[in-house]
This record gives sequence, structure tokens and C-alpha cells, in this order.
Amino acid sequence: MRDKNIKLKKKLFRILITIIVVLPFAFVYIKHENSQPKESKDTTIKQVELPRPQAQPSPRPQVQPEPKPAPQSTPKPRIVGNENEIFFYKSDFANNVVDVFADARRLKLSHDGKRLFSYGINRDGFMIIDVSNPKKIAPIGIYKYPKARYFVNNIDIAESRDGKRLYVADPHNGILYFDISNPARITLISALPLEVPLKIKLSRDDKIAFAKTTKGFFTIDISGSEMKILDEFVSDTSDSDNEEQLGAIRPRGDFDFLSENEILFINFNEMHIFDVSDPKNIKSKYRSYDFNWIQGGKYQMMHDFKIAKNNTRLYASTMEGFRIYDISDIKNIKFLGEYSSSGYLTARTIMIDENENLAYLGWGSKTEEGKFARIEIVDLSYELDPMLIKSYNMPENHDLFAVPSQDKKYLFLQAEPGSGGYGDYVSVIEK
Repeated sequence: MRDKNIKLKKKLFRILITIIVVLPFAFVYIKHENSQPKESKDTTIKQVELPRPQAQPSPRPQVQPEPKPAPQSTPKPRIVGNENEIFFYKSDFANNVVDVFADARRLKLSHDGKRLFSYGINRDGFMIIDVSNPKKIAPIGIYKYPKARYFVNNIDIAESRDGKRLYVADPHNGILYFDISNPARITLISALPLEVPLKIKLSRDDKIAFAKTTKGFFTIDISGSEMKILDEFVSDTSDSDNEEQLGAIRPRGDFDFLSENEILFINFNEMHIFDVSDPKNIKSKYRSYDFNWIQGGKYQMMHDFKIAKNNTRLYASTMEGFRIYDISDIKNIKFLGEYSSSGYLTARTIMIDENENLAYLGWGSKTEEGKFARIEIVDLSYELDPMLIKSYNMPENHDLFAVPSQDKKYLFLQAEPGSGGYGDYVSVIEK
């Protein structure tokens, strides 16, 4: 028989070995299990609530508003097509805008180049604008006509060389003389009754005014406060006496100086060269009927014209542009060339700059041909073929007119909005 003590010893030895070997493995296993996250019923919810990276947007770009440019004193051109086709909008002018009368159709720069006269018809009046700093123009004087009781018509103005007086040819009210020495207090000094005056210019010494009317040509003494008619030349082909037609007056013809004492005058149907060396005795030195518009005369009709300083060229406006004539021999005027464009010439007026050999034309829009209101600059170097070299287009407007500054760096423009109503303004383009 085996000793029972030996069996007990073996049993205790196996238990001891089990404890020494198995127990550490059990302890490691339990520790590993405790280090893993326990499952929870709300695990999915917590994952949804965690912040996730933003997904890339679908290909549907959002249009960001274009940043507005900082206000500028002179507009930045919008070149379309090429550098000679430039577009402007009123918003481009920032704060450099002066609101003027409705129906303001013309601009005239003062003799000193520091003021601009904006005017049009005898229902409104005229405005004086300070342009001494073209980057910040400002109104400094306004004259408003009394309420018109007539069919309104265009006025013409002439400034004295000292800038203190302004003379207005008003088709219904005669010749008006204003003191503009203080533009803030424009004063009407006197009025001279004259039947339907259309154009006015002053002598070099500012003592005589010359006026074209529907009847003919007048010399007027303006040396004092009271104006006096010195002489008159009544044309035998003057415009109709019919009062009903006065409501539809149009500038018919023009006049300009050939010299200090000679004036080229073109009326509705004829041309004269007046000797005005004695203002009290107007003499017609030469006469031609080749300008008969109704009968289709040789030179048709000249509404406005400018004579070159050397007296060899005449630039006459038409409905569609202008014509160039050689007048070196006034008795044998020769047609040289013509410039025509689409649209209609604003107030049938042109601005000729002889030093630059350029013409500045303001055009009204012609929507049926897709033409915007614009300012065209035309090179006159080759007289047989005047060439457009730059166009400033303003799609928002119905009419445009412009004159260059004395230093040629700027263009002063006058715009009538597309509605054809109120909202006319003057601004500046830096060339």
C-alpha cells in the first residue's frame, strides 16, 4: 500500500504548480480586457455628434459681388474691343458730377479756361461751373428764366474776355446782358428787344456785339450798360414772317470772323462777306446764292460752322457730321472732304481744335442701329478723309456733348439721360 501522505503531497504540488503558472496568465488576460472600451447602446449617437471635416462643396460656385472701386475724381475707362472704343457709365464719375438744367444742350469754356457755361433753351437758363480743378468740379452760379409763356428755343451766349459779362441771344426775349463778375449773384443788367436773335459774338475789344437773326445781321454797341443797335443788314431771303413758324425756330446758318473787320455770314439761302470796320455801316463785299437749301444749292445748308485761324478752311456741321471746305479763295469755295457717322449730331455743333488738328463731336443714340450716345474724336490731318480715332460711349444716355480743357488733358461732357427727361449732368473724362 502506498503511503497516503505521499498522495497528499503530490496533490498539493499539482495545485501549487497550477497557481504559479495559470494565475499570471489569467491576470494578464483580465487586464487586457479591462483596457478595451466597453460597448454602449448610445455609441452611434455619440459618433454623429462628433465634429467632422466639412465636405467639399458641389460644383455650383457662388457668385461673389464685385468689390466697388474706391471713389475717383476722374473715371476709369472701360475698354471694350480695343483702346479706341471706350465705355463710361455715370457711376464711373463717382462724386465729380454737377446736375444741370434739363435740355442743357451746349457747353462753352470761358476765356481763361477756369469756368464752364452749361446752357440750352430759353425755358431754363444757364449755369456756371468751376472747372479750375477738373478732378472736383462745382456749380458756382445759376440764372433761371422766368416761367416761359412761349414755345422754347435754343439760346446762344458770348462771354467778355475779362469774364465779367455775359451776353445771351434769346429768340423770344432779344439780347440779354448779365453781370457775372460774382457768379453767386448773377444780375440781369439790361435787355435789347431784337426779333428772333439766334447767334451772338463779340468784337476783340468787347465793345461791339454781332448778332444773326432770322431777318439778317446786326451790330450792337455794348460799351455801356444800355445796349444800342448801330446798324442792321436785312437779307432779302430772310426767314418767313409767319408767326406760327416761330414756334419751330431752328438755327439756320451761322457767322464767323475772317478777320477783325470781316465776317463770313451764311443765312438760310445766301452767303455774304461783311465789312464791319465801321460798325455803324455794314457793307456786303461779296454775295453768293449757292447756299440755297430749298433749291438744293451747291453747298446746301450750313447750320453751324467754324473758320480756321489761317482763313483757308471752313468746317460746317451737318445732321450726320461735318464737311470741310477750302475757302482760301472765297469766291471759289472747294469741297475737300466729309465725315459722317451713325446717329445725329447733338445741337448740330462741332468743336474744332486747330492745334491738335482734331474735331470733337457729340452724338445722340441711334438704337435701331445699336449706336450709343457718344463723343467721337476725329483726326483732320488728311482732309480728304477725316478719320475717327477714339469714341467715348455712354449707353445710359440719350445725348452727349463735350469740349476739351485748355491743356487738352480732360474732356468736359454734358449728358442727357436715356429717358430724355430730367437728370442732365456735367462731368469730366481724363483723356
